[in-house]
Amino acid sequence: MSVHIRHGARRAVFLAGSALIVALGTNACGGPKPGGQTVAVVDGEPVTQAELDVDRTVDQSTGDQSSRNIALQSLINRKLFVAAAKEQKLDKDPNFRLQADRQEEILLARKYLEQVTAGVSSMISEADINNYLAQHPQYGEGRKIVNINQIQFTMPTDKGIIAKLQNARSLGEIAQLLQQNGVTNKPTNISLDSAILPHQMFDGLVKSLSGEPLILADGQSSLAQVATSMTDAPLPSDKAQAIARKALERVRVTERLRQQADALRGSVKIEYAKGYGPAKSPTS
Repeated sequence: MSVHIRHGARRAVFLAGSALIVALGTNACGGPKPGGQTVAVVDGEPVTQAELDVDRTVDQSTGDQSSRNIALQSLINRKLFVAAAKEQKLDKDPNFRLQADRQEEILLARKYLEQVTAGVSSMISEADINNYLAQHPQYGEGRKIVNINQIQFTMPTDKGIIAKLQNARSLGEIAQLLQQNGVTNKPTNISLDSAILPHQMFDGLVKSLSGEPLILADGQSSLAQVATSMTDAPLPSDKAQAIARKALERVRVTERLRQQADALRGSVKIEYAKGYGPAKSPTS
């Protein structure tokens, strides 16, 4: 069967199609416009509500319009800096790539660990909290304000000096060892609330009341501490329950992360170059 199209109709169809192409072309050339989920447009590039929300969450911004607009200006500045950096091809620098890859790994690992530890808090019962308070009364009725003399220093790399520090029986002995070996140190006095301390640290400070120092090492940054006195500062039951819940949650999260790390390490083969294997803690 043949189909006949009248000349006038064909011309009308052609004109309609041309108008559609012109309309689409005009819209495409115009680029994105602010509105809806696009909160701003920077040199033709949209800034979305989702991007702004992420920035405000990270910066812990309040919900008012003023702080929102300040956050948006900061986001726009960052995008301009990024564009300028790319113009200079700074994103091609090998050191930048290493840092960018590291940040991506950190974010991915954090997301994974959030998933691993999800639900820990909801699994803590009132009985768990009461048992924890019975074992660690410093979070409730037995809360203490701990007065401490301490020395802040950089842990030496010499194993002989480390051994002497471990065997020191007083803060004065540690200060003398550090001075004799040219290790920069800073003595200070502080007070700490037992309700915010990890229970292992509090137990160590209790033992240090005898005068034998507690050494805390975090990488090369170290503290030698001696508790000089403790003042009673009991908490009411409701506050004690809330603090104990948080403390117990930290303990269980730490334990779950350790178990997960051990399981993952056990599932793969890890080999080290000479001198790069796990080192023993200076305080172990």
